[in-house]
Amino acid sequence: MYYYVLRYQELLDALVERVAPKTVFKLQRIIPEKLSSDYYNQVIDRVVYQPFVDSLFRCYPLQLDPQKILTSVKKQKLKMTGIQIPTTIANLQQLRYLCIGTIIEVPKCVTDLENLETLKVWNSPLGSLPRTLGNLTKLRVLELEFCRNLQRLPASVTKLGRLEKLRLNSCDRFKFETRVFLGLSGLKRFDIVGGHFKHWEQAMALSEILRLRGVDVEREFDDGT
Repeated sequence: MYYYVLRYQELLDALVERVAPKTVFKLQRIIPEKLSSDYYNQVIDRVVYQPFVDSLFRCYPLQLDPQKILTSVKKQKLKMTGIQIPTTIANLQQLRYLCIGTIIEVPKCVTDLENLETLKVWNSPLGSLPRTLGNLTKLRVLELEFCRNLQRLPASVTKLGRLEKLRLNSCDRFKFETRVFLGLSGLKRFDIVGGHFKHWEQAMALSEILRLRGVDVEREFDDGT
């Protein structure tokens, strides 16, 4: 029996060398139950988690605790501040929660996280979000805080049919385009708080329209005058 288990592991090792990191999670379906709790986890560590942690650590060796990052991604929850996001994050297909702060831009690779449910971006000078934001079709919560240069949401946001909560906090230059917001069919909660919104009249009008559509709106901001 031991011989067959060992042989199976060798064959699986060969398969792992050829499988794409984004699809490696599907291997669990073909791994025998006796191996799935142990060997499968080793495969995921080697193919997905460790390369991501290594890519971060190469750029920020003095700022990061590799073990802490590894533990976090295994819990499907990741928070990063002041760090350029590596493209290997796209391989973390099991990630459900991502909070990123003090970054110049949200890279396109973030929108490859097909199972992401919560995205929070804060204290960042970015002027826009990726056009491919609509790829995050399982996203339920989008929170943008202290992104003072952010002006609008990409048109693809209307593809986020499961988005239930949208929060804008101190995004002073944001333009409230009614057409885009009305395309958020699943929206239940909309928060406009903090700061001095330059386009506050648009914000007021939009919030009233959304209330008429049954959206719970929290509105607390200065009019910028």
